[in-house]
Amino acid sequence: MKKPTYFYVLLVLSSVSYLWSLISFFGNKAKIEYGPTGNADVDKMYKELGTFTSRLADQNRNTLSLIIVLVSILLLAAVWFFLLKKDIVKASYIYLGQLVLSLIYSVYVYMAGSALLSIFTTDLGRQTGSFSLKLGLGIGIVMFLVFAGIVLFKLFRYQNAKEEIAES
Repeated sequence: MKKPTYFYVLLVLSSVSYLWSLISFFGNKAKIEYGPTGNADVDKMYKELGTFTSRLADQNRNTLSLIIVLVSILLLAAVWFFLLKKDIVKASYIYLGQLVLSLIYSVYVYMAGSALLSIFTTDLGRQTGSFSLKLGLGIGIVMFLVFAGIVLFKLFRYQNAKEEIAES
């Protein structure tokens, strides 16, 4: 059996992402400040953008977010364990579960951020905030589809090859 290099690559990317999330959860809170531009409208939008970003970061530091990140890290640890034990099937199913949890978290961040769009007093500000939330959700969905597609494709190939060997 060949080493599942694809799985190691996906797992390293996911592990780094969630470890970074954990570090940023407990790290210092970033303070966003913009200097005065001389244009009152631009200064107001910068202030609203800073408030939106700060509140969104606070929203992503709540207990539910911490639980999701910790459960995801535990699932990734289980995937590493089964992958090192060469149990590709269990590792694949657990990883797919972690990917679903990741997708749920992306939707949660989008919904929580959408509730904060009322911070903006201008249409441009709301559109900018909404676009950034939709972009984040879109990236999360695309990554889910790509990662899950690769794992499912390889899992089905692995199981078909196993069945063919058993029939021979």
